[in-house]
Amino acid sequence: MVSIAIRLSCSLGRACSRLQETRAENRRLVAKVEEFARVVNVLTVENHQLRQARAGQAARVRPLPARS
Repeated sequence: MVSIAIRLSCSLGRACSRLQETRAENRRLVAKVEEFARVVNVLTVENHQLRQARAGQAARVRPLPARS
């Protein structure tokens, strides 16, 4: 009976430790997702600005260099 209680206590300790590690990993991953979302947002805005700037320019036709 005592050995069962000891095993359960050890098992509970390992489970609590793993839960703390999982929660810490989850916090790190949430921070990374937020960081990536900000990066994507900035890139989207920059892409939109570049498209608008390019739309205002006249299209240029450039000849390809002659191959020898």
